[in-house]
Amino acid sequence: ITDRMRAERSVRGTATGRGYAEVITYSFISPDFAEKFRIPREDRRSKAVALSNPLTVDNSVLRTTLAPGLIHALKGNIRSGWRGPVRMFEVGAVFFPEGEEVEEHLKLCGCVCPGKDTRSPWGAEAVDDFHSVAADLEAICAGRGIRIELVRGEEPFGHVGKTARVIASGKDAGYILSLKPEIEIEQDIPGPVYLFEIDMDILIEGRLAGFGEARRYPPVYRDISLLVKNGEYSAKVLELLRSLADPLLEEAWLFDVYSGKGIPEGYRSLAFSLAYRDPDRTLRDNEVDLIHERLRMLLKEKGIVLR
Repeated sequence: ITDRMRAERSVRGTATGRGYAEVITYSFISPDFAEKFRIPREDRRSKAVALSNPLTVDNSVLRTTLAPGLIHALKGNIRSGWRGPVRMFEVGAVFFPEGEEVEEHLKLCGCVCPGKDTRSPWGAEAVDDFHSVAADLEAICAGRGIRIELVRGEEPFGHVGKTARVIASGKDAGYILSLKPEIEIEQDIPGPVYLFEIDMDILIEGRLAGFGEARRYPPVYRDISLLVKNGEYSAKVLELLRSLADPLLEEAWLFDVYSGKGIPEGYRSLAFSLAYRDPDRTLRDNEVDLIHERLRMLLKEKGIVLR
């Protein structure tokens, strides 16, 4: 069994376990896909390879992204009368011209639509949104031991403010977004529609999530609040925290974002929770206080304002 097969098996298991159905769409698509998805000419994805002898115009170029195929499949389901939520994913190749050759890349793409009828006894919390789809993508990547970060980004077919780049191992692996409302209207599909597309190479290079001995000693928690400029990514602040922290820092996560009374204009407060743990013994509070205070001093030296 190859690494690609292991990666695809992992994706398939996690995605179907979270309610997704696997689909296989045509590698041949319509040449007007770039116009429909607002992809500009300078974007590599607009330069599709044309077939020399296509059967129909609607299937006359090789796809450069999996998104049009999934949107087409979504439209087909809705036109057939389906009213409930739709969750689909596909692992497939996209193609780009490279001189006289055709370059092939393997991608993972997901499409989620809450459907025409979103009524539920559990209320709005049961309806998919950007964050629930992001959690699905995080789980898929975690199944291969890959931790991803989402940072604000742009895509020509992505809703402004609801589009993010997917960062894995310091590399841009793809995107996650809410489709632009005008595209939803043109395609006659009920919004919002969420899409994600990432390079499968990231998952192929990963590995199965590991399991180890249960930790015998409990963590000690401390919180820290920082003032950062609006527009500065919390992921970058978290990365700085981890780089400066003591090796005993096991985990750190964002739990609160605040702007308003008491916060200078143009700034916001980010609050993080930090877990310190020694694998060989129980840490004492005074030890953790010293370690945590050292981190605060290092952050101040970097110009970070603490609350």
